[in-house]
Parts: sequence; structure tokens; C-alpha cells
Amino acid sequence: MVEHAQDRLTDQGYPVADGIMLNGFSASGNFVDRFTMLHPDRVLSVTAGGLNGMAILPLEEAEGHTLPYHVGIADVAELTDEPVDLDALDEVNQFLYMGAEDNNDTIPYSDAWTDDELRQIALEVYGDDMIEERFPRCQEAYQEAGVEAQFRVYEDAGHTPQPAIDDVVAFHRRSLEGKDVSEFGQTIRATPEFELTPKNPTVGDTVELNASSSTGGTSDITNYLWEFGTGDTAVGETVTYTYEDAGEQLITLTVILENGSEREFTDRVTVTETDDVSAEDEKDNDETDTDSVVNHTEDDETGIEGEIDVDSEADNTTGDETGMDDETNDVSDDDGSPGFGVVGALAGLGGVGYLLKHGLLDNTE
Repeated sequence: MVEHAQDRLTDQGYPVADGIMLNGFSASGNFVDRFTMLHPDRVLSVTAGGLNGMAILPLEEAEGHTLPYHVGIADVAELTDEPVDLDALDEVNQFLYMGAEDNNDTIPYSDAWTDDELRQIALEVYGDDMIEERFPRCQEAYQEAGVEAQFRVYEDAGHTPQPAIDDVVAFHRRSLEGKDVSEFGQTIRATPEFELTPKNPTVGDTVELNASSSTGGTSDITNYLWEFGTGDTAVGETVTYTYEDAGEQLITLTVILENGSEREFTDRVTVTETDDVSAEDEKDNDETDTDSVVNHTEDDETGIEGEIDVDSEADNTTGDETGMDDETNDVSDDDGSPGFGVVGALAGLGGVGYLLKHGLLDNTE
């Protein structure tokens, strides 16, 4: 039909483009939607409304089901000898719309669904509610397939194209002019998401989880439920949580919509250990010399000059030999923890005057 019309117009001297523009509503909306799926290379733009919330899905499988035509495209190659060209479909400007109050559903009628098995697959894949479940599922399927299309729901509208007429005309005009048409679409499916601060937490950090960027699509979000992967839960748009153990955790956000449905989003967070090694511990560990000489020229506070030679046996001497009492000398335990290294470190930092001042050396002569 299209080719015949193009030939007739060409013969009469009218300029005719190769691509066609399609528009339909209700049953004719289903027709132009399916035609576009089967012949995307022939279509420049398509507007289809009143689709019972069930645009044909550009998928071969979903929800554990193989999707035959006209729910999906699994058997299109078998029916037409050619598979659906998703790249060509992505090039078509598509505008698919519904009225928020549209209740014209074909599922219950056998004249539209002659195959009970296909009808059951449709219900399990699309869902029951045309606006809250089916149409958002269509948008999700298009995104899964990497095919761009503009979806829209008109508030306070039933099964009628009237509120969309101006948009339909403008959509085809912009398509003909080669202009962007993304402004005609909206996000109609609930999209839960959250931001984690800090993004790379350590044990003991207070983590903030903010879900304010989540959208309810055609409904409003009434509640936010959180699971942190530890068995703990919380409620609220923005919450905080502190992980007590290191490791990888899955955080799940569930948004409850006003229409009673739910949507989940799960993300992964890796909690790392805190750095327990203090700077002083690192200095102590660096004191590994067994023979050391601490040179001190003059201490402003004590006026003492001299040199202290410390050999490797220093930490084994008694209080009598060093002039230090037993309590001060006992700086090394049997478990091998630092002995004279502590005194050596103090001497290195403050000199002999530091040791004298703090009573660590009794013999000043």
C-alpha cells in the first residue's frame, strides 16, 4: 500500500520521501506500533496511543518467559524470515502514550486474544494494571533493549487521543525537521536510587544514604525501606548507618508507591578497616638498632654536657648497674615488646635532659 501510494504520487510530480510517518490510537495504535517493530527501516516517526498499556516489547525473553509476537519478538524471524532490526528501530522517533484514567483493556476479550497461553504470558510479563504496571514495564523493556522511545501518561484523560493531539502534530513536525524529540517523553516507571556518602567508608564511619533523587513515575513514593546487608533496617528518605565490620555489603532500597506497588534498587558497598597503626607506633618500630650512641652537646635546662654509650646489653642490665630503679628499668616484657627502644626514642627526641627531667635517669654523675 505504501509503495503503491508513493509511486502514484511520484508519477503526478509530487516529491515523496522514503520514510513514512504513522499515527494511530487504540486498535490502530496497536497496528502502527507493530508495523514499526516489523518494518523500522520504513518508518521515520510513529505516534501510538491507547495501547492498553501493552506496547510490543523489543525483547525475546522476560520474567522467565519466551516472548512470542505480539507480546515480544522471539519468533519474528520464524514468521517473517527476518529478525527485528533493533538498531533500525532505535533510529525511529517513537511517541507512545496513554490516558491516566484509561480503562479500555483488551485482555478480557477473546477477539483480541485468541490464544489463552499468550494472554497468560502477557499478564505475567506486563502486569495487571495498565497505567501503574504495564506501561511502565514497556518503558523498562525499551531501556533494557537499548531502544529509545518517548513514553507519556496524560493526567485526567481516559481512552481518548484529544489531550495528545497538539503533541502528536509537534512530534511529527520535529521528526520531519530532524530535531530532537526527547522533550515529549517522561519517566513513567518508578526509579529508586540513592547516593552514598562517603562512597568508600571505613569501619566506624557514619554513612549517609540519600534517596531524594528517586522518582515514583506515574505514582507518588510514600515510604522508603532500607536493608544494609547486616540484618539491620531503617525507614526514611535519608538515613544514616555505621558498619562495625569490614567487608562487602549489599544495600537494598525499596520504595513503596501510593498505588501499593513496590520497586527495589540494590547497590554494593565495600567497607574497609581503619588504619590502627599510630605514628608513635611506627617510630617505635623503627628503633631497631642494637648499638647506638646518643650525642648531646648541651641542654639549656640542665646545662649538662656529655655522651652516653648504650650497648646491646642495655636492656638486660639491672637497676643497680644503670642507676635506674626497677620500676623504671622494667620497660620490656617477656613477650618481646619494645624495651630500651622506648628510652632510646625519648633520648633521640629530647636528649639526656628529657630523660633527667622525667626521672628516667637517676645517676647524673
